[in-house]
Amino acid sequence: MQVITLSGKVCGPCELRTNKHGVNFIRFKVYCIKGGVENYKYTIYRCYCNNTAFSDLQNGDTVFLTGDMSVILTKDENGKEWVNINVHVNTIERG
Repeated sequence: MQVITLSGKVCGPCELRTNKHGVNFIRFKVYCIKGGVENYKYTIYRCYCNNTAFSDLQNGDTVFLTGDMSVILTKDENGKEWVNINVHVNTIERG
C-alpha cells in the first residue's frame, strides 16, 4: 500500500454502506485538478471511510484526507482497460 494525501472535491453522492461483517462505512469519489486553466486534467479517487460522521458529504464539498492507496487495473466486457484508484481513508476533514 501507498499512503496518499489529497485535497479535492466530492464527486457525486456519498453512500452509507455495510460490509459483510456488519460494519458501517461510507463510499464516495473525490476529484483533484492538476494543471493550468486551458490544460487541466483531473484524477478521480474512490474513497472508503469507516468514519460515518461524514455520511452527509455532498457533491462539490471540499475535503482533505489521508489514506492507504491501491491501484486496480480492470477490463470491461469490450476489452477496454480501466485504472481504479482506491483510497481507504485514515483521516478526513472538511474544507
